[in-house]
Amino acid sequence: MRYDGDDGVAGPFPTAFIRVISHPSVLLCAAMVPVLLWPFAPIMDAPNHLARIWLEAQSQLTGVQAQAYIVDWSNTSSNYMVDVLSSRFLYVGSLQMLLIIMLAVMIVGPAMGIMAIAGKLHGRISIFNCLVLTAVWGQSMASGFINYHISMAVAIWLFFAYYALLRDKGGLIPMVYRAVAILITYLFHPFGIILYAGLDFALLYGPKWRPTLRANITCLRQFSIAYLLPAAALLMYFLLHFQSNPIGKSSITYGDFISHLVSIGSPFFAYNEILEILLKVPVVVVLAYVVLRRQVLAHFGLLLVALGLGFGALLIPDMIGDGAWLTRRLPFMAFLTLFLALSPRGAERPVVKAVLALTILAHCAWIGWVWHVRSGDYEDLQVIANNLADNSKVIVGRNPGLARRWFEPGNYVHGPHYTRRHLPALLVPLAHAYIPTLFSIRGQQPLRIAPAFQHLSSPSSSIPTLDELQSHQNQDLADPYLAHWECDFDYLLVLEQDRLGRKRENFVSADLVKVTASERLYRLKPCRPAG
Repeated sequence: MRYDGDDGVAGPFPTAFIRVISHPSVLLCAAMVPVLLWPFAPIMDAPNHLARIWLEAQSQLTGVQAQAYIVDWSNTSSNYMVDVLSSRFLYVGSLQMLLIIMLAVMIVGPAMGIMAIAGKLHGRISIFNCLVLTAVWGQSMASGFINYHISMAVAIWLFFAYYALLRDKGGLIPMVYRAVAILITYLFHPFGIILYAGLDFALLYGPKWRPTLRANITCLRQFSIAYLLPAAALLMYFLLHFQSNPIGKSSITYGDFISHLVSIGSPFFAYNEILEILLKVPVVVVLAYVVLRRQVLAHFGLLLVALGLGFGALLIPDMIGDGAWLTRRLPFMAFLTLFLALSPRGAERPVVKAVLALTILAHCAWIGWVWHVRSGDYEDLQVIANNLADNSKVIVGRNPGLARRWFEPGNYVHGPHYTRRHLPALLVPLAHAYIPTLFSIRGQQPLRIAPAFQHLSSPSSSIPTLDELQSHQNQDLADPYLAHWECDFDYLLVLEQDRLGRKRENFVSADLVKVTASERLYRLKPCRPAG
């Protein structure tokens, strides 16, 4: 049996097929498949998060980690709710299960929340609302902004609870709820506040293009009063922790306008920009078609907020202190809001539903294939961990960057940034190792480096090249730990090996221990620094 479109012409897809592949639960399950099968995915900062949380979960650090790290929960000014909950989870669960939960929340959580709000707002969840699943695999995900993505999910679901239960209630309760929701969201990540406030303002403003003057005044009054308490509390908290937050430590950095403009598309491509853009072509064509035929209704308040977030992405700095890649944050929120704002008018054409659903499924399949290809990197690291003595100090280096075309998808994100450069952080839980490029920036985590290890730490997560190791300095970063690394560390781990049959390095002061497809481990010979 075939599904007849609203023009009476039989579509090319069977009715049952369209209903199954376009059902929201089927699309959400498809997005969960990569998470469940390949949790140690090529997500750049995820290993850092896991290593940090593992350290925080230890009742007492031992060996070199006890000498190097101090757990201090007053060391951070925000973003620590994920650490608190995750470190407690590790008392009863495994590191791999924790990663699966974190990935599910950061990837599926925001999309599911947007679809749930759409069901309440529009009376149904349309295929247009399901398009949010095309934005969750973007550059902010591949970069590993775990706290940020989880805060998006928290903000959306807290707003869903408000919209479902309290939107028609007056008095003090809705205002108190908003204040508490904002404060909770802040503890996950401050950017979640922007999304919560945007959704709140959009629905207070209303769906019409031109609300009455009285409606505008009422909207602004309710909005201002509701946010007065959390704004004052956050300002006080911010001032008390001024030296433990990015703005209190360094300057604001702006990039060029072209890079900001390109960042607008960051939610839609991560590992292979050309292929991922091609996957969006059917979406663009279909959206253009239904808009031109006026077959889509839009909530103007949400559209206004989406456009405002998009415009803000062109103005926001690239970096505020240690908060980097900020231009990749607002576009994601803008498209979350945009996909909530759109709703089809009347019956959806079957071909439209089928094309959009197949596009969503194809993107999930593409991500799953990339994660499958890169799953061997974690297996290689486990081999390295098995050949590494416990409680060792490990310095990580890399070969100079090679042309991206020689590497499988999943190696790079954001152009030259190597997605697996932080994978060695998992040696912290796997081999109780110490790595100098972790957890030395105050304010970003409840860990700090002990005074005795300050000279063996780095304020940057950048991985030095072999040339920089041999010259004992990084010209850009001036990392102190490079000065006498052959004598101060026990092992050298070299990344990006053997993909093109590169010549093996010969270190006079090191013995080769183990070679894998993507890494090479050397044991450094004992020595004394000159002088």
